[in-house]
Amino acid sequence: MRKPLRYAPFYERWLGPPPILEDRLGEALDCGDCAMKERYRADLKCCTFFPFLPNFVIGAIFHEGHPATLNKLRSALTTANVSPLGLRASEGWKELRSTLGVEAFGQATELLCPFFDRLENNCGIWKFRPGVCANYFCRSSLSPHKWKKSEESINLVEWTLAHCVLWELGLTKDETDVVAATGEWFEFGDDKEGFFRRCYEKGLSLSDREVEELLGFET
Repeated sequence: MRKPLRYAPFYERWLGPPPILEDRLGEALDCGDCAMKERYRADLKCCTFFPFLPNFVIGAIFHEGHPATLNKLRSALTTANVSPLGLRASEGWKELRSTLGVEAFGQATELLCPFFDRLENNCGIWKFRPGVCANYFCRSSLSPHKWKKSEESINLVEWTLAHCVLWELGLTKDETDVVAATGEWFEFGDDKEGFFRRCYEKGLSLSDREVEELLGFET
């Protein structure tokens, strides 16, 4: 597997800096001044999406402790689909997206990402943003195929590390499934924040060499 082309700064501790790309259109993009204003609502942009947030990233956001972001995260943890692996869209959100249809992308407030900062009109977790967001380029001189492969690569990084930290915590797949099905978080009780903080700590304990061997990146 090749390393992804783009990822949030948070991932550089394991993956190093992203490659320098010859992408004239992509490099000129400024999400603060949306290039797709003629297509998307200026106050929503392309952020009418609910990304998967891995367990160790949730813990990192708790660790950073930015008040506005914490409020958004704690709210999402009460309404989204939460498991030891992380946070993802609820079934209700998925049904709503299906009902509204593809034309609602960039248009429907109801689908807005829970981590979008309405005051700043931008991503509220930019340096932690998931791979699906980091690899979404509305305009690029690189082929869509390259960005799709990059997204798949960073998704694998997220998914593998999320499983790895659970293993480091001593949770087997069966136990993880039990938590997801019953909501019983073992010794953590109702302290999901404490659980995700531990996931972050375990993630930090992994070296870049361990992660590279784990993922089998091509050189």
